[in-house]
Amino acid sequence: QAFDGFPSHLSPLAEQQRIVDRIESLFAKLDEAKEKAQAVVDSFETRKAAILHKAFTGELTAKWREEHGVGMESWKTRELAECFEIVSGIQKTPARSPKDNPVPYLTVANVYRGRIDLSDIRYFEVTSKEIEKLKLQDKDILIVEGNGSGNEIGRCAIWHNELPLCIHQNHIIRMRRKIADILPEYALHYLNSEAGKSIMRERSKTTAGLFNLSAGKIKTIPLPMASLDEQSEIVHLIDSLLEKEQWAKEAAEIVLDQ
Repeated sequence: QAFDGFPSHLSPLAEQQRIVDRIESLFAKLDEAKEKAQAVVDSFETRKAAILHKAFTGELTAKWREEHGVGMESWKTRELAECFEIVSGIQKTPARSPKDNPVPYLTVANVYRGRIDLSDIRYFEVTSKEIEKLKLQDKDILIVEGNGSGNEIGRCAIWHNELPLCIHQNHIIRMRRKIADILPEYALHYLNSEAGKSIMRERSKTTAGLFNLSAGKIKTIPLPMASLDEQSEIVHLIDSLLEKEQWAKEAAEIVLDQ
C-alpha cells in the first residue's frame, strides 16, 4: 500500500517485452565479449610461442629473404660459446657480508623471462679485481642456473645498465657477446622460445628431479643463426608482434575487470 495514490505509467505489454528482450540481448553480448576476452588472455602464451617458433624456423622472415635474394642456406648453426663469453658469478658466503666495499648483485629473484626486477637489491663485499672481472655490461644476457620448476629453469633477460655498477651471484650465468655478427636480443629471444627452453630443460635435469644448468651446459647449446641483417629484421618483427600481443592481452584484462 505504500505506492497507493501514485500514478502508474506502464508501457504496453509488447513494448515491455521489447525492452526485456533488448536488455537480455545486451547481457548476452557482454557475456560473449567476456568469453572472447578470456580466450585472448588464456591463449597469450601460445601466441607468443607461435611467433618465436616462426622466427627461428625462418618462416617469419621468408618474405624478407625473398626480397633480399637469400635463402635458408644463409643460416648456420653455431654453439653459444662460439658467440659469447659465458661465466658464472660469485658464490655467496659469510665472508661476502657487505663491509668496506659493498656492491649490488643480482640473484635468481632479479632475473625473469625477458625482464629484470630490481625491487629487491642485495650487496656483496668484493675486491676491485673481482669488480673488474664480473661487472655487468650493457646487453649482457643473464640466465637463471637453477630452479625447482622445469618451466622456470634457464629463464633469461638482457641487462641494460639499470645500475651503474652491478655483479651477479653464481646462480646467474652471464653471456657477453664476443663476435660482431650476433645480436644479444636475437639470442635472448631464441633462449626464451620453446625450442631454447626445451634444450635447457633437458640439459638441466638431475637424478634428484631438480633442474640445474651450468656454464658448461649453456656453452654447447646450438643456436640457429641467420645473417646479422636478418637477425635485425627478426628482432624487429618479434618485438613488434609481441608488443601487439601484450596490448591485446591488457585490453582483454580491462574487459574482464569490468
